[in-house]
Amino acid sequence: MRLQRDDQPDTALLRLSVTRIDDTCPLRVQIPEGATRVFNLMLRGNAEGELIARPLNGSMWLPVREQWLWFVHLLSGHAHLQAGDEHTELDMGSSVWMDAQPGDRARIEGGGELLLVHLPKKPVPGRLG
Repeated sequence: MRLQRDDQPDTALLRLSVTRIDDTCPLRVQIPEGATRVFNLMLRGNAEGELIARPLNGSMWLPVREQWLWFVHLLSGHAHLQAGDEHTELDMGSSVWMDAQPGDRARIEGGGELLLVHLPKKPVPGRLG
């Protein structure tokens, strides 16, 4: 995929790339032929959140923050998610919202590629969301 802006050189996005886009600059997107998956997380104003795309090879721990959620989407492969006493199996294309509590341990184990989104449960007072 290529991003084209009037005032800047074209930007090629590689597999599992994450980029921030300034909505004040006109943008054109060139999508290659064939199957393509694009995920878009739109945070408005001062809303907080994070999008992470990464390979999964073995296990990884997710930080647990009070009043924050994780959205986990498995792009490929197979994974096992454990948050506190809850266990969930994920296959390619499946998704789950994880609402772990501080003190819980949140772990993903498996192999493949993940898309993770970390968002607050409620907008922060005084901020747009």
